[in-house]
Amino acid sequence: MSNFTTNVEVQKARLPMDFDGTQEKFITWFRTINLYINAHPDIFKEDKAKINLTLSYMTEGLADIWAELYTITHTTTNDKIEFGTWKDFVEELKKFFDTKKAREEALACVTHEKGQLEAYILRFNMLAIQAGFKLEGEEKLATSKLLGIFFARMDVSLCCKIMTRVSWDISTLAEAQDAARKFDAACQKQPLADSPLY
Repeated sequence: MSNFTTNVEVQKARLPMDFDGTQEKFITWFRTINLYINAHPDIFKEDKAKINLTLSYMTEGLADIWAELYTITHTTTNDKIEFGTWKDFVEELKKFFDTKKAREEALACVTHEKGQLEAYILRFNMLAIQAGFKLEGEEKLATSKLLGIFFARMDVSLCCKIMTRVSWDISTLAEAQDAARKFDAACQKQPLADSPLY
């Protein structure tokens, strides 16, 4: 029988899932931890309580090994556990499990299927944020990289239309996505007898 109550008034968020150390699962898992902590502010006021909760859901695979090592390295000679701050703990956790390279690789693999532009843009934006990019106000070099990935993974015929007509005017991701929407909408409105825009 579970130690946690299922009373609707007390249970404000779903219990976090166990984490096995798989990098692809880290962001989702850590979000469930944060949601649970935020839903129960009276229980998780102190950093120690937040860290204990998080470690208690690191029970399998590499996550279990990491949690064990973290606990050992933060145990004093008096067998007292000194975890430190939540901020420092999260930083160490992310440094190990949330690799930027893996997120950038995921961004580079997202593809645009013809007729699915909004799904592509949504997925692209989500992965770009996870990879550490800002969607607005990014420095020029990072924006160029982001635009390059966005157009490279887009349907080739739509990308060609944009490049031949407006590419010199595009300097932000928002402009690129607006141009893609414009050409995609024009294609959707075009009668079947006409030649497609892409």
